[in-house]
Amino acid sequence: MALDNAQGKTIAFAGTVQGPTIGDHNTVDNYFDNRTIVMNVDGKERTVPFLAPSLPSDHSIIGHEELLNELKAALFTGKGQSLVVLPGVGKTTLAIEAANDRQVLEHFPDGVLWASLGRHPDILGELKRWAWALDVDHEKLAQGHSVEQAIDLVATAIGQRRMLLVVDDVWQYDAAKVFKDLGSHCGHLIISRIPEIAIKFTAGKPTKVRELTNEEGMRLLSQFIPEVVKAEPQAALELVEASGGLPLALTLLGSRLKLASYAGDSERIKDALEALHSEKKRQEAYGHPEGIDNSPIALTAAIELSYSHESLGGEEHRALQALSILRPKPHAFSKDLALEVAGVDKEMLYRLNDAGLIECIPENRYTMQRTIAEYIRGKLSADQRKAQYRHAIDYFRKQMMDI
Repeated sequence: MALDNAQGKTIAFAGTVQGPTIGDHNTVDNYFDNRTIVMNVDGKERTVPFLAPSLPSDHSIIGHEELLNELKAALFTGKGQSLVVLPGVGKTTLAIEAANDRQVLEHFPDGVLWASLGRHPDILGELKRWAWALDVDHEKLAQGHSVEQAIDLVATAIGQRRMLLVVDDVWQYDAAKVFKDLGSHCGHLIISRIPEIAIKFTAGKPTKVRELTNEEGMRLLSQFIPEVVKAEPQAALELVEASGGLPLALTLLGSRLKLASYAGDSERIKDALEALHSEKKRQEAYGHPEGIDNSPIALTAAIELSYSHESLGGEEHRALQALSILRPKPHAFSKDLALEVAGVDKEMLYRLNDAGLIECIPENRYTMQRTIAEYIRGKLSADQRKAQYRHAIDYFRKQMMDI
């Protein structure tokens, strides 16, 4: 990826280091991304760390353009900012957009560091990743066996640098505070789906990534099925309303309609609307799968409709289950890793992407939305999960032996 800065110079991303590591809490961290960018500051080019995820090749921030500008303004005035919202509205995507923004990169010329914590944060692992990106001496890094030691290493390495520090998927205040307290000259962006946590990190009011308006939802749906939206605007509007204005739900529904070649058949969008209402009622009656009880019904219903679509059979389901144990967005996995760990061929990978259940990002890598991964994992028994983890770990072990 390359961006042109205000002076007409190119800000270019260079290099990717990818390799498997095995983490705690039954987590498989499927890649280590230590990218850099070349920044032009005061007429001098230098390389700085950049750990933010890449933007999807077909990314869209429909409805969030104004919010992105507000977020940037808060960061530029030296205020730490937090984003809070329920799953599926696009808070992580918005943060990725901000981290890749030309003006943000120019305002924080010393780079971007990104940590993704989750329900069971690996604080030491994330701190060491930051230390590695900051070129901390390998011997010192090896001696950092405790969180306190790692904090000292990272804080010293950051020093007076002006960096953007992003802490994503925060479930625990104390875990995120470790990263928030680093870098007195840095900008901080905390991303959480828990309002109480977001409020603690914001002097004023946390930024809420709202649902899409009906007009914005229609624009998003039109990206997938423009003919249907044009021919059946009322049915399309009802589908947008039924989705709760959640971009991820609309993306899945739009992909489902496009995948089945529904364009031009006015009855198909009505069938999709009826199916969504039916699935929402079923989930209201029987509840969500394990682990996603705080997700909106409209979103989990859309995930189930995509997962159970007639174009996807048992082999695709087994592949999705295997991919769901890898760390979700903003982390990514290579095509080769998917082919080996999930036992899929390229055509199946493309079908899963077309269905909206995984996303293609630059450099032939893929990612799975966190809520989708949680939903699919919730379908697995404990023994099935262990088998999937074991299979992935065996693959990683073999890869490490071959190095």
